[in-house]
Amino acid sequence: MSMINQKQVLSLQQKLSPQQIQMIKLLELPTMQLEQRIKQEIEENIVLEEDDHTPEDEQPQQISVEEYLYAGTYRVDIFADGTLIGSQSFSLN
Repeated sequence: MSMINQKQVLSLQQKLSPQQIQMIKLLELPTMQLEQRIKQEIEENIVLEEDDHTPEDEQPQQISVEEYLYAGTYRVDIFADGTLIGSQSFSLN
């Protein structure tokens, strides 16, 4: 008697686009490096220009985290083009 063996394999892969990879790398940069990267892009890309216009009456808005978030555990999901590209959890006491 001969036996017939069948095997079924299901595989799921997600590939990131070059834009998604670039976005992840930019999100991981510390502030100083991000500012340097932006300046470098402005210098190298003739289409980009830095906006030096800052009205005198426009002050940075300061908010208190306590006004919007209560003590507890929170999760932040980061999406690019509708695709989840990162997630981070944090707790406030």
